[in-house]
Amino acid sequence: MISIDEYEANLCRVSSVPYWKMITIKKPDNITLVHDADYIAEQNYQGVDTLYFRLIHYLENVEPINLEKTFAYKNVDTDSVNDLEEVDSIINKSYTDIQVDFNQVSQWTRAEVFDKDLWIFIIDVYKQKPVALGIAKLDKNVREGSLEWIQVIPEYRKRGLGQAVVNRLLLNMVGKADFVTVSGQVNNITNPEKLYRRCGFQGNDIWHVILK
Repeated sequence: MISIDEYEANLCRVSSVPYWKMITIKKPDNITLVHDADYIAEQNYQGVDTLYFRLIHYLENVEPINLEKTFAYKNVDTDSVNDLEEVDSIINKSYTDIQVDFNQVSQWTRAEVFDKDLWIFIIDVYKQKPVALGIAKLDKNVREGSLEWIQVIPEYRKRGLGQAVVNRLLLNMVGKADFVTVSGQVNNITNPEKLYRRCGFQGNDIWHVILK
């Protein structure tokens, strides 16, 4: 097991996931994780290889983003069935290959790394409906924040809402975390890496996630 000190020394290099995931979630036997620096192209890894970036933000120079008057920030009421159903709905509308259900979303609120200030919506003021979502986790032992879900429903994309959600979460973690990490697929057609770098994330670590 990697210690906290070893992790913090070069965290995006030593682990493909946040520290809390590394110590609590067992990696499935059919998945192999290889940092790009250790990847040997000639080796037969026998599986579908998907590349993931891992970036870090040190919460410096985070400035608030003012939304257009047609939008507003709103904290997710994690005690509200209606709000948790909206979280479920936004995630499912945003993906074709990932679906979650209410029970999963509700379970996230009971995790040790849950922080109610790190669940936010952006709402369409006129329709009074959430159109973007941000969820982050906070590991108080390591003082690591991690972005977990950043979604904008398809019809509201390319309006700066993704950057606004990320920025709002970063602001909410100032004073709580020393750094924030995020990962995502390198070749995703929505190009999440571009969004995160625009928000101030940095790094060049790439992980091969090989599914047998």
